[in-house]
Amino acid sequence: MLFSGRKRPRTVNIDLLRHWLRLCHSGHENLCAQLEHDNPQARRIRRIRFIDLKDLCVRTLEDFDHTQRGHEYVALSYVWGSPKQATLTSENIYILGQTGELTKQCLPQTISDAIQLVQLLGFRFLWVDALCIIQNDDGDKSEQIGNMSQVYGLAFLTIIAACGTNSMSGLAGLRPGTRSFEQREVVVIPPGTGSAGLSLLTTCESHQTGFWSPSGSDFELSAWNSRGWTLQELAMSRRCLIFTRHQALWSCGGGFFCEESRFEHPLLDPDVKNTAPFSMPIRFALYSVGNVLTTQRINGTMSRFITSSEQFWDKYNRLVQNFTFRQFSFNGDRYDGFRGIEDALHQISGEEFYWGHPRSRFEFSLSWVPEYGLHRNDDKTTLPITSLNQRVSFPSWSWMGWIGRVSCSVRSVRSVRLAR
Repeated sequence: MLFSGRKRPRTVNIDLLRHWLRLCHSGHENLCAQLEHDNPQARRIRRIRFIDLKDLCVRTLEDFDHTQRGHEYVALSYVWGSPKQATLTSENIYILGQTGELTKQCLPQTISDAIQLVQLLGFRFLWVDALCIIQNDDGDKSEQIGNMSQVYGLAFLTIIAACGTNSMSGLAGLRPGTRSFEQREVVVIPPGTGSAGLSLLTTCESHQTGFWSPSGSDFELSAWNSRGWTLQELAMSRRCLIFTRHQALWSCGGGFFCEESRFEHPLLDPDVKNTAPFSMPIRFALYSVGNVLTTQRINGTMSRFITSSEQFWDKYNRLVQNFTFRQFSFNGDRYDGFRGIEDALHQISGEEFYWGHPRSRFEFSLSWVPEYGLHRNDDKTTLPITSLNQRVSFPSWSWMGWIGRVSCSVRSVRSVRLAR
């Protein structure tokens, strides 16, 4: 029964996750497929590294084209947090490139769980920033961070670990004992002959705001959703498999699924033969709230839904507001944390950006307004950004030069004809 509840198991059902993936891959082709024909160069990356789950090592691929057979990959989006974790460095890159070497490393639980999940889903390659970017090489970091819009945009799937505060939290529900909440069931009408009966179930979401609202869900209030880097990772991704504390969620351009409710329309099922296609999949946008999932996929597929200049600038304004609400461990990362979003906006509009401000509307963009708690960002950029290869201070006129939530009101400019 569509929209009915279902009891979520204590350990996630991998077959259900595979089912969601098949529904999207077969039924959302025009919504979630990578649009290579729009920009053929966007599908190529000069250099990229993956965790090779077949050889269990870090593999470097040159002139990578994701459309080649066997090059589908999954990306991980997670919170590093304070615990020290295994990273790729210039000293160990050769060692980690040897077959089986990752089995000898003490990996954070979230990365270990992601490796297990990706293997269960049937993919060979996994992208994780800590092990796919040389962490002590500014040149490599700059190059790979500049590829973020492609890394997450070309990924077949992004796994989002929104169930903990650091990289040791893991993916709740993947291993026994990692989900603590047990749903309660109250039978209203017992099942009988010709009737499935009727029961009531407690929801998995805690809704910590005290009232039901998607914006008060475990995902919205997670540590992951408060971090600065994660906005561009979500916004670039075609398909997201999200692990919260109590259940897994699926979000893509064509639908939203979750473990505790049946949102999978039977006419979307590739295993069921139908005489007529179901052309109106269930979208998360049915919830008319300002949640972060509505910003998903700002390039590629999302460009099909941006049909006017007003819509484009409204998208930009909301992205800036959402981005400035988030925190960075190092405030010098704010420049690089927004680069992927700028790249995606450039791909669908040709717009150029300077310190987060659009060049074609530069004067208007300077009218940004602080919402609350604004203070100066005194850090310099984490990576060199000038032609002189230097770290520089953030300008005071840019919203990037301040810490705290701001509002922008950039709008399209209408021409005015003067009459004599």
